[in-house]
Amino acid sequence: MLLFLRFAPVMFVMLVTSIVWAGCPVGQKENDRTGECTSIPGWTGASQSLSTASTSDDGPQSLAAGQTGNISFQSIPLLTLNQFLSGKTPPGVQVIPGDLTLPRDGADRMPVVILLHGGGGLYDGNTIYDWASKLRSIGIATFVVNSNARSGCPKCYSQNEGLPNMIDAFQAMALLSTHPRIDPDRIGLMGFSVGGIATLYATVKRFQRMWAPEGLELAAYVSFYPGCNYTFNEEEQVTDRPVRILMGDKDQLGWSVPCENYVNRLRKAGKDFEITIFPGAHHAFDRPEASRKPYSTGPHPTYCLWQEEKDIGLIQVTEASEAFYAGCLSILPERARECRQSSTSSEMNEALVTMLELYETDKKTKAQNETDDSGSAQSVDVSQSDPALDKEFAEFVARYVSKFWQGWGPGKKIGECLGENAASMTTGAKKGVIKYGLEEAFEKLSDEDVASFDKLFGLCEKGGVKKKNLIQSDPALDKEFGEFVMAYVSEQWGDWAPGKKIGQCLSQNAESMTTKAKKSVIQHGLEEAFDKLKEQDLESLSNMYAACEQDSGGAGAGDKTEFEMMLEGFERALVESAEYFEGVEKLMGDTSCEVKRAKLLYDRKAHQQSIQEVKAFFKAAFNL
Repeated sequence: MLLFLRFAPVMFVMLVTSIVWAGCPVGQKENDRTGECTSIPGWTGASQSLSTASTSDDGPQSLAAGQTGNISFQSIPLLTLNQFLSGKTPPGVQVIPGDLTLPRDGADRMPVVILLHGGGGLYDGNTIYDWASKLRSIGIATFVVNSNARSGCPKCYSQNEGLPNMIDAFQAMALLSTHPRIDPDRIGLMGFSVGGIATLYATVKRFQRMWAPEGLELAAYVSFYPGCNYTFNEEEQVTDRPVRILMGDKDQLGWSVPCENYVNRLRKAGKDFEITIFPGAHHAFDRPEASRKPYSTGPHPTYCLWQEEKDIGLIQVTEASEAFYAGCLSILPERARECRQSSTSSEMNEALVTMLELYETDKKTKAQNETDDSGSAQSVDVSQSDPALDKEFAEFVARYVSKFWQGWGPGKKIGECLGENAASMTTGAKKGVIKYGLEEAFEKLSDEDVASFDKLFGLCEKGGVKKKNLIQSDPALDKEFGEFVMAYVSEQWGDWAPGKKIGQCLSQNAESMTTKAKKSVIQHGLEEAFDKLKEQDLESLSNMYAACEQDSGGAGAGDKTEFEMMLEGFERALVESAEYFEGVEKLMGDTSCEVKRAKLLYDRKAHQQSIQEVKAFFKAAFNL
């Protein structure tokens, strides 16, 4: 039932903020009519020859000569999400271009702000250049980084959320700290959208330990409309430097609610984090050019929540996935990784519902058995010995069986068993059977009496009790069944003595089971067949197995409950599911949190207010 499940891929990606009109390489722009990328007249940026900072094979890059303008620096190649989260650096070097501009009236030693673009990269008219100009107007140098020069980007952001762009910022910080005009203690970072994500999480000390140069730390951070719907490990261990987030409450690419919650948690911990949420403002509220294409086509999983799982990646967090994880751990505590990897699988969620129902039934049954065992010494007080009543009960049962169960061989044996063991039942149970009938008594007796009757009836019923028309005699099949069972027991149960007895018992009583039950055992295996059979066929195998188990007098595989047997199949399916998803670094099962089309809209009021806030923030942070 649970062994062979089909799984459909559920790999989705988060926060793809690339905008179609911003997809041209740096130094080019998109033609509004044709959509083609063409060179920008007079462009002297990174598309032309780059001025590479001086470097040596065994030493850091340096701007000791005071270079400005177009400067390239060494950073890391394209990273996967897990490579970034684990701090694993692939071989090779990626050259990243940037543009360093000093203010006209700057001091001898001045602060600098590194600017990280959004998913669309750098293009003609990008607001990032306007922001750089405004920062220079208050005496701050600017260094605009082109992370999209990395091979594979901007599509890479669907794989790594743009987090590795913070490494470019860290490398730029190391380079800028060597410049004779730059104060290494006053280097800030400001990013937008994807760059805002990199900026925000560059504050996390874990990522700083992994990727930032030793002995250097950014002095201030400003993040515009980032995505905050991630829960990273150690994400609340952050910098003590000031951090500001600016976004709109109508943003359909960066959800403001988790950002506000994150900031509130950090503020309670004493961190200098603040967030400004502009009422009615959308994504790209500071970009006048947003009106050219006012929508970003998705789907964008804006309102989805993600949680980091070590060595797996990001897993979507929903009520269903968390319930699955908790339930899965409750029955398979040693399979934490597999439970988490499969938490977004609808097939495994359905299978777990069945398993948890069986688990609860199994616990109740075991608890009842313990109660029965503990009270067995007092059973003589409940069951009253009355030879006359016992004789009357046995005679009544014999007549009842002869009249109502005529022709059903096992029924006669059940009747004889009940009559012979009448003394083990309560007086009320025996009188009830005589008054109402053997089957009708189950509905009439008190709870105490029906428990007494049901327990004895169950014991008498064991032993392959089935109606004859379900049993088909087939000597050849019975022989094949017997040989298979003995081979199975030898291979799977080894030297376990009770197991051999169970196998011998099943082989000798093969004719008492249905044809389908025997064929299923041969096809799937003795234990596995319990997951495949249904109704009469399952009952046929279960009854005979239980009778043989009781006769064997052993414990172990023969003592397994239905839950324990089905758990083995569920565990196999869980492992197969986890293997299917192995290597998928972002697991998603619920797409209802996605946005098909995200609105981009310039908001002049929010833009002007953000300019004032950013200027005031950096003035205070840099003591200007």
